[in-house]
Amino acid sequence: MSHAQIKETVLGPLVTRTGFRSSINSLKTFPEYKVEYPRVVVDALADLYREYNRSFAPLIDANREWTTDYRFCKAAPGILNYFGQVDMLGLLQEHADPIEGGTVEAAREFLRYRIFEIENSLATYQLFERAFPNGSDDSFFSIRYRAALDRLRQRFDRPIALLAVTEEKYEAIRAVEFGKSAEERLSSAEVETLSGFQALLGPRDFRLDLAREYLLYVRCSDPIAKLKKPNYFVRQLLLGDERARQLVKERALTLNIDSPEMQYQKRINDTKEYLVAMGMGHLVSCREDFESPVFERYFLSQGMSLDDVTHHRIQLRAKPMKGAYGCYGHVRGFANSEFFRRIRHEIASRGPYIIQPEMSYPMVRDRTGQVYTVMDRVFFGMAEGSPTFLGGFRFLMPANSLEARRGRNHGHDDVIWAEIVS
Repeated sequence: MSHAQIKETVLGPLVTRTGFRSSINSLKTFPEYKVEYPRVVVDALADLYREYNRSFAPLIDANREWTTDYRFCKAAPGILNYFGQVDMLGLLQEHADPIEGGTVEAAREFLRYRIFEIENSLATYQLFERAFPNGSDDSFFSIRYRAALDRLRQRFDRPIALLAVTEEKYEAIRAVEFGKSAEERLSSAEVETLSGFQALLGPRDFRLDLAREYLLYVRCSDPIAKLKKPNYFVRQLLLGDERARQLVKERALTLNIDSPEMQYQKRINDTKEYLVAMGMGHLVSCREDFESPVFERYFLSQGMSLDDVTHHRIQLRAKPMKGAYGCYGHVRGFANSEFFRRIRHEIASRGPYIIQPEMSYPMVRDRTGQVYTVMDRVFFGMAEGSPTFLGGFRFLMPANSLEARRGRNHGHDDVIWAEIVS
């Protein structure tokens, strides 16, 4: 699409938000560019969130070590996850208009192939809550997110603690979520004010008697060093202790806990395996998987053919199936010898990959002529047995930036945020 064909959009003034108690000390925002999702879009995404939960159930069965595992993780019949994050192509007005008057089913299938990933563990709470205050330091997201946490506490009559399972993750959370260095004290009152949780526990804080007081919102993702280099060694003193791991899995409100010695097939931390069950990705572990009838059927389901792949009419994106987040380990390109060489190398160190067609970000142009790529991140929580829309954020990346050209549309200083409501 040429820039001349991109629709001009009124984005309003760019405002830099500061004052966060975080190592991320500012956000660029377009506070006047408020995105409102139609009801049918919210309902369709809620349907996909339910399907995501159904697809997750077999993964939990494989991961199970004890009968007490995840015993608090049943938000409603068929719903295991209390929170969900959907990363997808930006839904511009020209995309929403054709589906707004239609059925939820039609909207769901339209959105299905615009989704990159769905995640079940939220982070950067303070940034999400304070990016767009509505005049009283609350925001659309903050009001709904805090209410969802309150319902969880009331349901089980227990406080909820954040738990970082490695020292690296603990220090990263202290810095990013709470603006604390390793030497600075972090009180429980500060944790609750800035995140909604009643405590932050790390491996050194974890005691069996203390942990039994809390339900645990577990942050298990590997440190950045391991995402960059899969052979990087992470000390797993907490999850490596069988008694501690059993208690963590019992008290967890998140479905993401692996034993360090667990077989790859049973692992669920940062998994994307559900994408296969949802028809949103194809699993590959060797070159032959690219030539199977299943691979061809997957692309036919997306309105494409294998010819489109082999004749380089579409690009592919490959991402590690487990243990990675962000864009770490991703491989993009046409299905040529270089692409397959890189995939073989990554599979050898990271395990099987999920293949999707490379999705082209929609773009908008402001009145100055600046063009932005657009990605949406939206959130769901549980209320009275049903998924509830918590709001979200639109990430606009200057199209001429290096990150945009690399297909990485979030998590960078160049990104400008806008609010998504319903």
